[in-house]
Amino acid sequence: MKASSVQPIGFAVVVIAFAASASAANLIANGDFSAGNSAFTSGYNYADPMYWQPTHYDVGSVSAFTDHSENEVDSLLMVDGAYSATTVVWQQTVSVSPGTGYDFEVWGRYVMRGTGPTVTLSFTANCASLGTLVLSTYPNDAWQAFTGHWNSGTNTSLTLKIFDLQSNNSVAGNDFAVDDISLTTSQVLPPSLAVSQQINEVIVSWPDAGTFLLLQNANLTDPNGWITNTSWTTSNGTNYLNLTPPTDNQFFRLFKP
Repeated sequence: MKASSVQPIGFAVVVIAFAASASAANLIANGDFSAGNSAFTSGYNYADPMYWQPTHYDVGSVSAFTDHSENEVDSLLMVDGAYSATTVVWQQTVSVSPGTGYDFEVWGRYVMRGTGPTVTLSFTANCASLGTLVLSTYPNDAWQAFTGHWNSGTNTSLTLKIFDLQSNNSVAGNDFAVDDISLTTSQVLPPSLAVSQQINEVIVSWPDAGTFLLLQNANLTDPNGWITNTSWTTSNGTNYLNLTPPTDNQFFRLFKP
């Protein structure tokens, strides 16, 4: 018996991966410090104007550079490091959803305009370490980003803390700035689609198994034209669908309910 050969089926298919949401909301209140000395706590002493001595902080602007946000309010957290590496620089508690991944981001910068000690910032989530950020000293100082990932597990509350691990204040220069602190839910990108065209069927597949809904549209200019079929919902462990070949061009996208 002669094996069947793969034949074109006479129509074109354009594959579209359904995009995730554009941006997630920042759960940190006053993360850009535009609201001044509010919405966070610190083990440091607040001083306005800034008192450049160990264990003091202020919220405002510095003359040497602008804040990281570069928005209408030039405001950042400026800090003169403490004598103890266990003194909390910045702390905030937020509500979180169980079983959810979160991305934490902080921008830091060295403030001292001359030679000084290396500043290392440490970050914790519910007392567990997220990592550290070593700030480049002058003249190579610039805004540097720290990013960390945390999964809530069974937690419904998250306390984030920042520490300065440099406690040697016998030498001037343990001075730094912090800005644009954010905590967002992790954005999981949907899998890409692949189409295999055969004589009597079209196989639409994607790399990851899971519960997905496949939609099709004959006209991309019609946002209301996306339709589906009740049999086009896969269950966990499945990463493909066998479809009857359409008679004209179709656009497909994958949706995770």
